[in-house]
This record gives sequence, C-alpha cells and structure tokens, in this order.
Amino acid sequence: MNGRALAANPVGELRIRLRLADEPGRTRIAAVEIDSSRPTALARLFVGRSVDQLLVGLPLLFALCGNAQRIAALQAVEQALGIEASESVRRARAQLLLAESGREQLLRLLRDWLGMPAELRPLLAAFNRFYAAYCDRRSDALRLAGQASSNPAVGHGLVSELQQSWLPLSELPLEMWLQQRLAAAEQSPVGRLLVGLQRRFGEVDLHQGSATLSALPRDWLHRQLQTEQSAAFCRAPTLHGEPRETGLWPRWRGAPLQRLTADQGLHPLVQRLLALLDELRQLPVRLLQAEPLALESAPAPGWGLATVDSARGLLSHQLRLVDGVVAELALLAPTEWNFHPAGSLVRQLRGVTVADRQQALALVRTLALLLDPCVKFDVEIGPDA
Repeated sequence: MNGRALAANPVGELRIRLRLADEPGRTRIAAVEIDSSRPTALARLFVGRSVDQLLVGLPLLFALCGNAQRIAALQAVEQALGIEASESVRRARAQLLLAESGREQLLRLLRDWLGMPAELRPLLAAFNRFYAAYCDRRSDALRLAGQASSNPAVGHGLVSELQQSWLPLSELPLEMWLQQRLAAAEQSPVGRLLVGLQRRFGEVDLHQGSATLSALPRDWLHRQLQTEQSAAFCRAPTLHGEPRETGLWPRWRGAPLQRLTADQGLHPLVQRLLALLDELRQLPVRLLQAEPLALESAPAPGWGLATVDSARGLLSHQLRLVDGVVAELALLAPTEWNFHPAGSLVRQLRGVTVADRQQALALVRTLALLLDPCVKFDVEIGPDA
C-alpha cells in the first residue's frame, strides 16, 4: 500500500501531522493536524474570461476528475444562459462521470493498494482502451447543450466489451468472503489485502467520523458561495456548522453488501475498502443503467450552480455571467469536505490507542488513502503531546 498518492494539477498537497503520547504498553494519538497547500484562488483565474475559455481551461488545471470539472462548469453555464440540456445529453454526462470515477478508483486500487500486481495489469490496459474510446464517442455531451446531440445507445457496445475484461472484479465473491469472515479470501490479491487490513487493525477502535453528505441544499449553497467569506468556506466547508464526509462511503451506506459487512463485525477500514471494491465491480452495469443528471434551474438571474458526484464526492461550481463573461466563480471540491481540519479523518483518529508509533503511522496513512484525497499527502509525527 502506497501512502503517497500521486499529485494532481494544480500543485498542492496535504500534510498530516500526528501528536502522539506514549503510554505503558501502547501509544495514543493525542492530536491530528491537517495543513493543506492546495491553491484556493484558482477560480479567480477565470474571472473576466469568456465561457469558452472557462470550459476549455478549467479541466486542464486538474489531472484528476477533469470530466467532472467540465461537466459541473457546463451545467452551471447552461443554467446562467437559460439553456436546457436534453435528457440524452444529461444521461451521457452521467455515464462519463461514472466512467471517470471507475478510472480513478481502479488506479487507486491497483496502484496504491495492490502495488500493480502483474496478474491485474491486463485489466488496467483494457479499461484504459475502453475509457479512451468511450469518452471519444460521448464527447458531444461535453459541449454546451445547444451544440450537442447524444444518442443514449452510443457506447453500449464498448461497455459490453468491458464486461468481459472486468471479470476479475465483477466476479469477486465478496458476499461469500463476508459470510466466512474472510476465511477463504487469501486466494486472490484483493482478498489478501482485506485479510491484511483486518489482521493489522482489527484490535484498533476508531471513533465515529463526520456525518455523511450525499446532497447539498441549493439555496443554502448559493448563499454560501456568493458571500465575501466564500473563499474561506471553500477552504473548510461545513453544513450547519459541522464538517461532513462525501464520496464513496456515503454512496455505499445502506447497500446490501454494506449491511452484510456491518453484521460480520469487520473493522471499519475493511468496510471502507469493500465499498471501493463493491462500487468497482458494478461499474459496467451502472454505466448501462445510468439515469440522466437532474435538470436544474438557475438559482438567480445570470447565475448558475451545479453539483456533480465525482469519484471523490460532491463537486460544486457556482458562477455569474455578464454578457458571456465570467464575473464571479466559486469552486468547492470534495477533498476540502473530507480533509477539513476538524473533519472525518481527525474525528476518527483523535484519542485512539494503538500498539506503537509504527502502527499509528500506518493507521493514519490507511484511513487517509480510503478518504481518497485528490492530491499527494504526507504523514509525519510532530512533537510529542
């Protein structure tokens, strides 16, 4: 498992600093501090720019989730201009979001969790071929709706081909493994990973994390993103004064496998990794069954506000257009929700006792990787508590 996630563009990183207290026979995590060097003024680069410059330039700034950035911007621009995207275009955009999430999750699994095992490299190669062809065939949905047309059947043949390559994931016997409490799981790299997490951290009691976030109230978010304090809000967002967690874990809560996992009493880290595996193995079916993105009206004349569910969670764009020029723009990314200075990572770890400092570092790296930041992160031990 690699605790240093690859950096995205724009540059920036998260630095997680632990303060530990050594006690007889154990180590306590006394404090967890998160410092972010992620640029928070990127939106200003596009103020005074045309809509075309925004739609072309914004995805280029982000090596990860570029389609999510473009789709959020498109939906916000269309609202501000009074353009209604067709149902087929909105379905194509939903499929592109799912495909991009699958790419990000597959890379995370194979590269950062499994160390790119040789037996699974053909799976990544096949998916990369699929993704390039799928995005090419759906590219008309990544233009303003007035210029786009999109047949909902386009790409289905590619998904059917992907299903054959996807068997190493779609046929993972997760339910059987859970019913046997992972007893037969060590026959595969994925199963060995789950067993290893359970063995390493099974005796560590984590605390409750932040409440989950699956949707944002539009009127409230519109007000938050147009105030003079919007930049501070986007750096450390809260809902009703509380940090929230968005992304894979909230999406998975209530799923049949999640309920079975909880019943088996597996460690929360194992449950979170199972959420990744479960969502990945269902990707081809989810692509075929994708529902169109919601058609939403402008929050106010000249304004647009769009929130899309990206690989890492809810991504929001708000803008105001004046004569086709961006007059105001705010970007709210899922990493700021999930790595809030008082958010889910801190809440689950602060006060937890582990065997020693080595286990403390491994625990924090593992949970941070499961929360899936979009930039590189480092974990270090600061002065003793």
